[in-house]
Amino acid sequence: MINEQKMISVIVPVYNVENCIYDSVKSIMNQTYKNLEIILVDDGSPDNCGIICDKFAKQDSRIIVIHKENGGLSDARNAGMKVASGEFLGFVDSDVSQEMFELLYTACIDQKAEIAGCDLAYVYENDNRVVSGSTGLTYVLSSDEFYCRMMNTDGFLRVGVWNKIYKRELFHEVLFPKGKL
Repeated sequence: MINEQKMISVIVPVYNVENCIYDSVKSIMNQTYKNLEIILVDDGSPDNCGIICDKFAKQDSRIIVIHKENGGLSDARNAGMKVASGEFLGFVDSDVSQEMFELLYTACIDQKAEIAGCDLAYVYENDNRVVSGSTGLTYVLSSDEFYCRMMNTDGFLRVGVWNKIYKRELFHEVLFPKGKL
């Protein structure tokens, strides 16, 4: 069945996060959806992140590491997109739930959608509380409905790219503006 599943390229900008990179990358490696290409973009990190990324690449053949001069978050994502080969793109800034990519991929396939997104949970180390605003509901929106909801301030859709997967074709000739969030 994995041959039927399309590859998802997961792009992870890495800068000065050696304290949490291990958990983040492990959460991607341990996804229930296995047909992943994991692109770690060492954005000129001054700590040991580059070394840690290289060690991960030796452990898992799905991992590609890019070492580049610091250019910021958008530039790192763009660098990852240049080498991505998946039909879908995902962007990760920290750790993710074990089934996130499987659920988002299934939603895209089942709904013939170009984008699938999910809510987030805040996890606090000190008391292990998890806070989520998720209703557990699924919505299928047209492009216009999506845009209107995204611009609304009700929190229904989050503007960040880190909680979604996208059909790669949506990024044809589209890059993140360097120096902008």
